Amino acid sequence: MTAMIYAQGDDWVGVYVDGQLVTEGHSIRPLEMVEICIERKITCAEGREVDVDWLHDRGDLPAKLEDVKWA
Repeated sequence: MTAMIYAQGDDWVGVYVDGQLVTEGHSIRPLEMVEICIERKITCAEGREVDVDWLHDRGDLPAKLEDVKWA
């Protein structure tokens, strides 16, 4: 099973696949999301909210999903 997490906080988003950050930015184009799903053979996906204060202090998302502080 290949899992994708769409992490969002304020105006910042990131996509994690199997616990690793694949892409991040102020937005992610729908075509980029489709390409990630096809290339990585995503079998399940979930959206989660990141702790905004933590994200502002940090400035970006960490490389590993386990290091994200959730809201």
